[in-house]
Amino acid sequence: MKTQILKYILIILSLLLAFLAWRSVERAIKVENASVWGMPILWFSLFFIALALAIILVKSRYYMELLAFFSLAISLFFSLSVAHFISVTIAFLVISLAVGKIRKDLKLNVKVDMWKTLRSGSTYIILALGITVASQYYSTVRESTIENIIPKFKMEGLTNSLTNQVLSAVNPNFKNLDQDGLTVDQLILNTGRDQMVDNILGTGLDSNSMQLVQNSQNLILEQGRKQFSQIVGRELTGQEKFSEVISEIVNNKINQFIAPNFSGEKFPLLPLILSLVLFLTIIPLGSFLSPIWIMLANLIFKILVKSKLIIINKIPAEVEVIE
Repeated sequence: MKTQILKYILIILSLLLAFLAWRSVERAIKVENASVWGMPILWFSLFFIALALAIILVKSRYYMELLAFFSLAISLFFSLSVAHFISVTIAFLVISLAVGKIRKDLKLNVKVDMWKTLRSGSTYIILALGITVASQYYSTVRESTIENIIPKFKMEGLTNSLTNQVLSAVNPNFKNLDQDGLTVDQLILNTGRDQMVDNILGTGLDSNSMQLVQNSQNLILEQGRKQFSQIVGRELTGQEKFSEVISEIVNNKINQFIAPNFSGEKFPLLPLILSLVLFLTIIPLGSFLSPIWIMLANLIFKILVKSKLIIINKIPAEVEVIE
């Protein structure tokens, strides 16, 4: 009875984790600040482990096939199209091969070996997931504008590091600045500091010096913001982080280069090419992570055996031998 309840829990858990996994893919595509790799990897890792245990424990091939199909078909809720449905069907056939290979290996083993058994079908599971993820991405972005298709480059960390070195070399005044929080106004003021000093010394130190400093500072800030705004293509307040402004400039330049050459009728295959690149990224990444997933699934299996939720029996078996 306990084993039967465990099987139903695994089925429900697999479907829930599949929903969260496909939802994380949808958020990675549509939500600007969503986790692109972290959360999808987490949810797909948990889904792989739950599905692997279900393949081992759910004896009914009919129930297992239904679980495999609906786990993939949940993706259709987030991106419904004929092409995506065909891809899900192909992925289902691939994952069915994985179920068959794992169950066959399990029957042929004299002793239960979860590591060996799950390894026999893990590649097919990863392939099925890769097909579905790439297809969901393609179905989601194929009607999008070029700005939404091209990945955005977030380079704050790299920019902070390079800014610190480059600006310090150009002007020693930048050495003591907090580069992580360097704003546009701070950059402008430190760049124009020498100009302000020259203005003050040129008039001498008198009661109007403070007013002159203030006027020079305002003028330098106004001119600097105007120049940066022209480069970025929007009005800047001066409180923006310099690293974020650099990232925006780079992304704008990339879009300006790509849009005239690869958008619309000139390059209709761009979403397809990016989907292929995504697929070719997922397969090696899944192959790298799968040993960890299998190890965790094996660990959970042993815990369930120790707690007697799973019982392993030994039975005599007839084996054909050639004399």
